[in-house]
Amino acid sequence: MEEAENQLRVSKILYPKILLIKMQIKFLKKYSLSFLILAVMFLALQSCNNLFVNPQPIDVLNESKIPSNFHGIYKTPKEDLKFEVGSDFIYTEELKAFEDEKKVYFVEGNIGYVVVEGKKQKITNVSLIEDSVFGDLIIRNEYKINKNLILKKVKEFYVFNFREYGESWSPCFLYKDENTYISSILKSEILENFSKNDDSNITENFDFEDVSYFFKRKEKFLNPILSFNTKTKIINKIDLE
Repeated sequence: MEEAENQLRVSKILYPKILLIKMQIKFLKKYSLSFLILAVMFLALQSCNNLFVNPQPIDVLNESKIPSNFHGIYKTPKEDLKFEVGSDFIYTEELKAFEDEKKVYFVEGNIGYVVVEGKKQKITNVSLIEDSVFGDLIIRNEYKINKNLILKKVKEFYVFNFREYGESWSPCFLYKDENTYISSILKSEILENFSKNDDSNITENFDFEDVSYFFKRKEKFLNPILSFNTKTKIINKIDLE
């Protein structure tokens, strides 16, 4: 009975949007392959726009601490991405290939920094070839609980809301598979027709029941982006299909 009510509730929200998508697909099939490729590229770009005006779900209280079983330092096998999790923070660090005609200021060994748009950017694995600097740019982000990180619990699941680009929020939906946690975002087709403000942030909200249903039907609603193991502290990136 509860399953049927949830399906009916979500269907009322999504049916008009799914119908619109089907109409768009029928329209696209009438036109050239090049036009279809451009449309697919546009939808792929839209899938990155998973930003809300409010942290989700709207009717769930904020957690004051990150559970201790998440704490630790996680790294990818290639160590190009790592994050540290504590009771009230998450620090992320990612390496991006860097090449530019900038002056490098060495700090120690092959670690230094360059000045980009007036800001110091730390780089490692530095090499100088002619007039260019090559290396790995270290991009670091810091998230503090109940500041630019809002954590909400839905049954045995978690939603980490990260504040990005001013006042917008990007929710990551976390569920467990043995010792591995999967971090996911909502599939783009769920969001693309929702109401947005002038900054393209979604103004509509999900509640506890909506998010519970997303987790229950995760294959339909959620796109995995990262997996991480709380025992081995290893992160793996998941390529979106």
